[in-house]
Amino acid sequence: MTDPVRLNPLDTAWLFTESRATPNHVGGLLQFRLPEGARKDFMRRLMAGFRSHRRFRPPWNRRLKYPFTKNPLPVWVEDEDIDLEYHVRHAALPWPGGERELGELVGRLQSQPLDLSRPPWECTVIEGLEGNRFALFIKMHHSLIDGVSGMKMLQRAMSTDRARSLRMPPFWASGLPRSRRSGSALLPTRSGTPSASWPRAGTAGSPPRSSSAW
Repeated sequence: MTDPVRLNPLDTAWLFTESRATPNHVGGLLQFRLPEGARKDFMRRLMAGFRSHRRFRPPWNRRLKYPFTKNPLPVWVEDEDIDLEYHVRHAALPWPGGERELGELVGRLQSQPLDLSRPPWECTVIEGLEGNRFALFIKMHHSLIDGVSGMKMLQRAMSTDRARSLRMPPFWASGLPRSRRSGSALLPTRSGTPSASWPRAGTAGSPPRSSSAW
């Protein structure tokens, strides 16, 4: 277990200005095409593969702890009892789901504040899109990660190579580069190859079309 990481004043400001009317999280939508000949239980098996990865790495295993001292800045501590079923969810649109139906679902998901008593992120796997597609909607609190760094971290969890992609864990099991795990999550990170076939992919047949709201 690593030492607590104290938030800087800018990160803390995102918490102090949080309200039901102005939630301070960011979200991103990634769309994928199913592989040719995908079985009917493809999405069920995809979710089972996701939920088999129960080891979390920073920043995805961090939750807030508020101080009882004179220092008003909270700290990030590692959560050793993360409920994966809460953070990784499965939703379906009435088939065939178009852009309007997808937008309405994502709008509802984005409008809900994150639970700041848990690691402040959620991932929803969405099936039922027209054109043989599915999507991932990922949201995280701005105090944990900023949008640009978040997108780069997701890119590092993907690969254009099918064989390499199948060996890669989901994004919450990869996390920050080792050299950045003790610092602020707002520090920019270096991205790898642009995303193509994640999650645990090679399973998804074409590059994601990202309509992000970071």
